[in-house]
Amino acid sequence: MTGTRVCELTRSRVRVCSIQSSMQSDNPDKMHRKYSGMLDCTRQLYQQAGIARFYKGFTPCLLRSVPANAVMWLVFEKARSYL
Repeated sequence: MTGTRVCELTRSRVRVCSIQSSMQSDNPDKMHRKYSGMLDCTRQLYQQAGIARFYKGFTPCLLRSVPANAVMWLVFEKARSYL
């Protein structure tokens, strides 16, 4: 159950990160920006490559978060057993 929640949180965070990084890499000059806002950015990214565009970079994120979460739960369980 917890693993499913962690995976879902990771997937939803990847979608947000995809939009955020696209907006951050946009031109700082307001006159030359590609995106007028978050919803416009989301719409344009979806038009470029469909839903797969939001999962670009999901594998490296998962490869990083799975071991980190495993260590966190191991430490948590060990600390709890000492209490």
